[in-house]
Amino acid sequence: MAAFTQEQIEQSAKDILVEFEDGFQFADIFKLVPKAMKIVEQVQGMSSEDKKTTAINLIDYVLDHVDVPGPDFIVTPIIKAVAPYVIEVIIAASKGEFGINVKS
Repeated sequence: MAAFTQEQIEQSAKDILVEFEDGFQFADIFKLVPKAMKIVEQVQGMSSEDKKTTAINLIDYVLDHVDVPGPDFIVTPIIKAVAPYVIEVIIAASKGEFGINVKS
C-alpha cells in the first residue's frame, strides 16, 4: 500500500485535531508527531518511507488547520520543517540508538 490519499489524511487528521482545539503550542510537536506516527504504523503493507511521508503529510495537514502561536505564515513553516527531524529522533530512539536506559 502506498501513502494515504488526501481523503485518508483528512479523516485521520480529524482525530488529531480534537487534541488541539484550543490552539497549538510549540511543545505540542512532541504530541503531534507520535500521534501521526501511531496512525500510519497501524497500516499493513506500507513501506517505512511511505509511512514517514504519510506521517509528514498528516502533520502538515493538522498544522494547516490549527491556530499556532504567532503569525501562521512564519510559525507553521518552521514547525513543518522540524517535524521530519522529530520523526527521525523518535525512530532512532525506538531502535535504541541513544543508549538511554542501558544498564552497564
